[in-house]
Order: sequence, then C-alpha cells, then structure tokens
Amino acid sequence: MRISSLKTEQINPRTVNFSGMLVNERLDIFLYDYGVEAMEAIRKARKEVEIAEKEITERMFYNSEKDSSERSHLIFGGAGTPGRRSRQEAAEIDPTFGVKEVLSVNAGGIESLIKSIEGAEDNYEQGKIDIMQIAKPQDIIFGISASGRTPYVVGMIDKTKEIGCYTISLSNNPNSIIYQKADLGIFVDSGPEIITGSTRLKSDLVHKTIMNFITTSVMTNLGYVEGNIMNGVQPNSEKLKIRRFAIYLRQQTGIEHQEALNLSELLLRSNNFDTEKIKRSMNLS
Repeated sequence: MRISSLKTEQINPRTVNFSGMLVNERLDIFLYDYGVEAMEAIRKARKEVEIAEKEITERMFYNSEKDSSERSHLIFGGAGTPGRRSRQEAAEIDPTFGVKEVLSVNAGGIESLIKSIEGAEDNYEQGKIDIMQIAKPQDIIFGISASGRTPYVVGMIDKTKEIGCYTISLSNNPNSIIYQKADLGIFVDSGPEIITGSTRLKSDLVHKTIMNFITTSVMTNLGYVEGNIMNGVQPNSEKLKIRRFAIYLRQQTGIEHQEALNLSELLLRSNNFDTEKIKRSMNLS
C-alpha cells in the first residue's frame, strides 16, 4: 500500500487556505470536521463497531468465574497517536469500573507517551515482541492505525493470530493491510485531515470515540454500570471516594443521585473519610 495513495494523506479542499482564515472560520472548520464528518463516518461503520462490541462481550462475559490466568483480556495497541490513545483508554478502565482485564501496548513503550518516537512504528518485529509480553490465546487484540499499514500494528495482529487470539483492526483507509488481516476489520472513512496528513486530528477523534463506546458498552454488559451509574469505581482519590460512597448511599437508602452525592461529601469530609464509622452511625450494612 503506497503512502501517497492513502485517503488520510490527501489534501482537504475545504482547508487549503487554513493559514489565512480568521479564528472563527477555523473553529467552524473544526466543528464541522469533528461534529459532522467524523461522527457520520462512524455511523456508516456502525455495523462493524457493534459486532466488535458483541464479540468482546461474549469473550469476557464469564471472566469473573475464572481464575485470573484464564480470563480473556482486551488489548489495545498502536503507534504514535493511536498508541498513546490505546494506553490512555486501557489505563482508565480499572479506576472507572474496577476491571483489570483491559491492557495496551504501544510502539516505543512508556517513553513515547511523553516524547514522540515516530520511527518506532516501522518496527514490525517489535510489535510481535511487545504484544507477546502480555497476550494469551483467549485474548482479544484491537490494533489501531489510521493508515492501516503501520508495521508495528501489523506485527501485533500477525503474531496474535498465530496463537489463536481474536483480532480486531480499526483504520481510516479502505481495504488496508490490517483490515484484511484481522478477524474483524473496522474501516471508518473520515477523509482528509484539516491539516494534511495530521491524523492526530479527525482520525484520532474517531479512534477515541469508538474505543470509548466499546469499553463503556462492554463494561455495562458485564454488570459494572447500573442505570448510568458506575458501580465498580475504585475509591483512589477524594472525588472517587465521594462518588463511590454516594453510590452506596443510593443503593442502601433509595435517595436520588444529587442528594446522595451531597450527603456523601458532607459525611465523608466531616468524618475524615471513615466510611465504616459512618455506616455504623447510620446502622447501614
């Protein structure tokens, strides 16, 4: 696949004069590209996105009944912006839902999260090495590349298919290498970027939106959301302790969300965040 033929490398005809535009005109461009074009492109790919959600849910559904070594993991991976986005998405699942079975790898490792190591994306063999540090046959591999040809991501998918993992790819170019190789390919036709070739823009928004949807919907299916309230949130900060205890108060007393949140903060702050003391004083189990 020639880089010059990629849709994400083409010039966006609506932004050829971007440098000469007024700030309000630039904002209009962003609002249209992000709010209209990107979302419409996802809608056109919704069938594949919904299949991905179903496949991941089915493979992770009985995790709670299994030994930790036998559980299915969802592993995101990418290079450059998709790699950093993969790390962010995975990192937020445990504190949000209390689930440790969502992981990630990225080209260049942890260092590339704060400093761009763009050449790392071309290392096919390293993609195979990195993913095999954590992947097992029962896992789901979710490789992301705007171009759909990134060697690091191709290596991830190739190696994990060899050991029997279910593989999903997400790309922004038609009939890409990872689209063809994965068990399920998701192609989102988001078109040329506002700044030519800068896939940290619209392509990244597409990736983030789809990852956010899939993880949120899967975690809901697995029982970690009740109504629209997280019931597995990990109380690792003041904010999360207040939120977690508010959920508890709602479950125990049936009071409304805002009242529970206000009461939670008042009780925790006045009792040095000692939840057991509060429970005893309120005769709650």
